[in-house]
This record gives sequence, structure tokens and C-alpha cells, in this order.
Amino acid sequence: MQPVRLNERKKRPRALILAGLLLVALAAAGGILLLRFSQPAKDDAQTAAEETPDMTVTDISESTISALTVWPSVGESYRLLQTEDGIHLDGRPDHPLKEQTVRNLFYTSAHIQADEKLPARHGADADGYGLDTPLCRVRVELQDGSGYDILIGGQAPTSQTRYYLKVGDQLCTVTGDVTDALNVPFTSLHPVTQPAISGEFIDRITLTGDVTFDAVREGDYWTLREPWRYPLDQSAMEGLLSALDKARFASWIGDASEELLEQTGLSAPRRTLTLCFAPTTLTVPDESGETHVFDLPESTIEIAMGNAFSATADYYLTGGEVLTGTMLSFSFLRSFDPERYLAAYPMDIRSNDLSRVTVTAKGRSSTLSVRYVERVLPNNELETDEYGNVLYDMQIKNSEGAVIDSSAFAGWYEQLMGFSTAQRLKEPFIPREGDEPSLVIEVSGADGLTRSLAFYPYDALRDRLAVSGVALYLCDSDRGRRLLEGFEALSPR
Repeated sequence: MQPVRLNERKKRPRALILAGLLLVALAAAGGILLLRFSQPAKDDAQTAAEETPDMTVTDISESTISALTVWPSVGESYRLLQTEDGIHLDGRPDHPLKEQTVRNLFYTSAHIQADEKLPARHGADADGYGLDTPLCRVRVELQDGSGYDILIGGQAPTSQTRYYLKVGDQLCTVTGDVTDALNVPFTSLHPVTQPAISGEFIDRITLTGDVTFDAVREGDYWTLREPWRYPLDQSAMEGLLSALDKARFASWIGDASEELLEQTGLSAPRRTLTLCFAPTTLTVPDESGETHVFDLPESTIEIAMGNAFSATADYYLTGGEVLTGTMLSFSFLRSFDPERYLAAYPMDIRSNDLSRVTVTAKGRSSTLSVRYVERVLPNNELETDEYGNVLYDMQIKNSEGAVIDSSAFAGWYEQLMGFSTAQRLKEPFIPREGDEPSLVIEVSGADGLTRSLAFYPYDALRDRLAVSGVALYLCDSDRGRRLLEGFEALSPR
């Protein structure tokens, strides 16, 4: 009998066993996933609704509101009626209303969204939230005769600005935007008429009251006429005109009445600004490109400044209305200092505007006439620059008709234009009969504008420098002597 061979049980590799177990686990997981994915998926909107709490406090159509009564934090209460003809003030249908502000008030009253809703148990308790004496209250009346009250209480103790708000039994916190839209003072309902100021058309600026300043435009230059006649710094005046262009009133207070003017300090204003506009012609193109010409007559705008409205604003009177203006918008008027507008270089007539220069010293006067003559080419055509502008040569002649070297004169006149003021006198010096200057230089422009420098001895080293008839500054005496020597050195070619 042959021996029987038994089959030995082979050992399986460990890695193979682990792989098998992993397959079984994956199959089980797949089954679970199949079971999970076989369930119907939730809608995205449904999921979002479950995750996001409802913050709606009121949500109605603003067209269903028949009236709003507002008790703002400041000023008088008022009632707004909504009819088929629009929104108007109860009892004062002709009172102008700022449409955007009123529409926003109605919209917010109809659609209030909370920042956070407080538990219902807090709703009936107004104490501790500032709701017993609300910051603002709005009564909403609906077309069907029903309605609700909106109470805005104190500020919530949060890192961001939030206020307590209550409608019925609902208590919540809202953002400052909601509070601002509902807490609208009566004065904020009225549109604010802004001044139609265009600096380029102003030809006179006058301030009276606790400041005296009367400036006129003379061609391209500005000159002070009161309290003295004096050249004004052109750059500083351009800055003033730019500030006037940007001047805007903040809010309307009321139509001017004796009582209101007395309350706001405008019955006797601190200072009054008067702007005079020269007559001008405007050419305005329309959408089709056709131009239209408008003749604007001479006009005047007057703005009076009264008491402080707040820490950052003042009362103003213009056009029969009392308004407020912020310090930012009217800083130029509130802190007006005439000194900063005085020209540091008083001989400001440009050389290409010159007509005549007269120098008087030691009892003698010498006058030079200045004119500009077109450059003529050999073919008798006028010489121009690369932009087509005609080129000119300066021609200087003395009183005898002799031609003076123009380059030498231009150098001397540049020195005169650079003559700056120095030490300020304590009191203005206005020459009287018997006061004799050591030197007088008078310059005339082609348009008739004149500027003059007169040197009146003050002590051994200094002169009082009178500009257009008034001395506000001292200067070194040798500066005047150098100007005189330079002028005397000019000679015929």
C-alpha cells in the first residue's frame, strides 16, 4: 500500500490578510454611503433657513402706511401723511420735504431687520433698555386702521454701535443705520438750498462785523480797499475762491423770523460775508452739441454767521433762511484773518502787463514807458512760437524818447518784483502832509492798475515801506538805495 500524502496548509502572507479586511470594510462603508445617498437631499434654501435665524421685525409694503408720527430725540414731533399725491406734512402741505430722507423713513419703518433678537421674556420689560424714556418713537398707521409703535432705546453694551429697539413684544438690537433712518429731526426734512457760488465770477469779497475786509478784482489781480488799499497775495486769494466754491450748508433750521434770529445770534451777526458777481455770459452745449448762450446779470450773495450750533457747526443766514454749516465747510469764514491775504511781494504786476514805471527821488522824477512790439519776420509775417502764439519784444523808452536796454530793465524789474516785506509795524503808518519819502517807485499796468512803493525814514537803518499809501512793514534802508542805484544805471542803448 502506497503511503498517502496529506496536503499541508499553506500560511497566507500577512499583507494579503490585511488587504482582504480593508476590502470588506470598504464594501461595508459603500453600503452605508449608498443608504445615505439614497435619502432625498435637502434644498440649499432650506438648509440656510435652518442655519440662519429670522431677524425680521417688520416686513410690510410701505405703500400700506397711511401716516407716520415721529418723536425724534431733538426738536419738535411731526406727522407725515401718505396719499395718492405723495407724502406731505400734516397741517403744512406746502412745506418742502427732502424726498430721499422721507422715503427712507417710510421704508425703514416698514422693513426693520434686527441685529440680534432678545428672548421673548425680555420683551415686556422696558426698564434697563432705555425704552421707558425712548431716544426716539415712531407711530406707524396703516391703511386698514391698525398700526404699531417703534421704540428706540439706549445704546447696547457691545463693541459695535447697536441700539435697543422694541415693536410690540419684540425686543432686539439694531444697527446705527436703522436708528439714523428713524430718528429724523423735523429740521432735517427740509431740503437745504446750497449757495450758487462760482469763484471765477466773483469780482468783490466783503466782510463786515468783527472783521473788516473789502477786496476787489482788478483784471487778473486782487486789491484790498478796506481798511486800507493794499495788494493781496494772488495765491492766497485763489485758495479763498476755491474754499468758497466748496462751501455747503449742512441742515435747514427755519425761515428767518425775529424770534429765530434772536435765538441763533443772527439778529446781530458776528460777521457777514458779501459776494458780488460781475455780469457774465455763459455758453452751454446741450446733448446734441448745440450751444446756448445765457446772459447772467450782476448779482450778490450775502451770508451772515451767528452763534455756535454745536461744537462743530454754526448758524448761518442767507436768502431769508437760517441754516447750519460745519466748521470744515466754513473754516475760511470762521477763522478769517485778513493778514494772511496781504501780499508779501507787493509789486505784483507782471512785466508783460506793464505800461509805465516812474521813480521819484531827491526831488526828481524819471519815467520809463513800456510796450510790447510784435516780432516781424523778413517776409513781413508775424513770428510765432511752436503753438502759434505771436512773439513780442519789450520796448523801453525814457521821457526823452531814447530806447533803454530791455535786458537791463528786465533784470531791474525782476529785482523790484522780488522786493518783500519784513518787520511788521505795531500800528499802520499813513503818511500825512509834511512826511517826505526818500524814494517812490510807481508802477502802472496796461489796464490802469497801479502799485507804488514809498520809503519813509524810520531810523538810521530802516525805512517804513508804504505800499499804495499805507505802511505796514519796515525794511532795511539799503534795499531802497540799491533799487534807486539800479534804476539810475539804466541808460539808452
